[in-house]
Amino acid sequence: MIFEPALQKCLKQWISKENDLGESLFQLGDPPIRTEREAELLCEALKKVQSRLPNELGLENLVSAPLNAFCSLFQNIATPSAYKIIEDRGIPLLANILDESLFGERSLPDGDLLFGLKILAGYHYHPAIKKISYAIRKRIAYDHYLWPVIFAIYSELKHPHTLQLISTLESRLPDGIAGASFLKLANEQFERGRLEVHPFSGLDGSDRLCRLISNTDPNSPHEAMQATLATAFMAPNLRDRLLLLASRHHDSGVRIEADRIAASFQNLEAIRRLTDWSFDPRFSRHACQALTSAGHPERIPKATHNDGFATLALLSNTLENSHRYGVIPDQLGIIDTRRSYWPPDGELINCWLCYFTCSTTDDLESVTESGVAFVTDKVSIHPNPSVANLPIDDLYAFYCAWHALGHEASREDIASMAAEGHQILAEATAI
Repeated sequence: MIFEPALQKCLKQWISKENDLGESLFQLGDPPIRTEREAELLCEALKKVQSRLPNELGLENLVSAPLNAFCSLFQNIATPSAYKIIEDRGIPLLANILDESLFGERSLPDGDLLFGLKILAGYHYHPAIKKISYAIRKRIAYDHYLWPVIFAIYSELKHPHTLQLISTLESRLPDGIAGASFLKLANEQFERGRLEVHPFSGLDGSDRLCRLISNTDPNSPHEAMQATLATAFMAPNLRDRLLLLASRHHDSGVRIEADRIAASFQNLEAIRRLTDWSFDPRFSRHACQALTSAGHPERIPKATHNDGFATLALLSNTLENSHRYGVIPDQLGIIDTRRSYWPPDGELINCWLCYFTCSTTDDLESVTESGVAFVTDKVSIHPNPSVANLPIDDLYAFYCAWHALGHEASREDIASMAAEGHQILAEATAI
């Protein structure tokens, strides 16, 4: 009896029966293509996709469309021999399928089309530039989440077609998420010294930067940030006009970045504003980094080195970068601090209890959350908001139990965890 590898069998079944390929691959754990035979079967399957309209492939009730599943296989080639077959035969087949959707009468779902373009870009397939340019001109899914992924591939240092893509698109700048992603790519390449003229330095580009910075949508600070970064590469008159606009943006990060760029050009008012930002622990880390980057580290206030100030700055930075909150806090302050023996670490440490409030967005509604964090050289915030209602001594005990018991403690109620923490602290003190 001859053993047939699972992926090889899976591809042969789809070619003969057109079963749910996405589900089959999921059950196999998304295996890599290792053998030449598996690579050949993938090419054979692509020929079958090419011969039929995508909407005739029975897309209903599938884990993913067949082309989407095939594209996922392109990303997981494990051997040079299989890669060679995919590169020489599979990529042109995929390109032909995308051409029929872009330039012909057949159509693919936007996600499948962009996934395919992503694969072509990743394989350094030169004709992908024409396809991407056409999709941009036709404004195909220009707000799709895959555009940043596609442009990020061209930002890789060794990609051979980056400058040609920029040259192709600079005469007609993309819109939406695609446009912001292209702007990011252009900023990176100009900063690396690979471009002599920024694609957004012309009249259309400067108007685009102005619109991005002026956008009041609270969900689009990243676009305004990229537009602000681009100002450093513009002529002085345009740069100063855009930086003035960015300095009034609703997002603090954009305003600080605008001041950093202006300060790097010796703008005294921007330097003063960054110094003022530094006095607020919520923004101090960003502002101090901006002063250093702009060449003015001597303007960093000595107060930022104070232990209590540094603790609040650490808490603010943690909240901003956490998955749960992801914002700079509205308020924060110190409740209590003490230096004591900490059983989970087995040493004397400085402990801080700090309160905070954050305004987050949940289902398009603004929600204010508050809590109490335990801070040493790192920040701990228990997910149960009721923890904040505990008395100070119980808060220390609670976090002691949580640190000492780990995941086991998460199964305990708050009161019993605090009691357990008091016992751990008492026994440690007795020793």
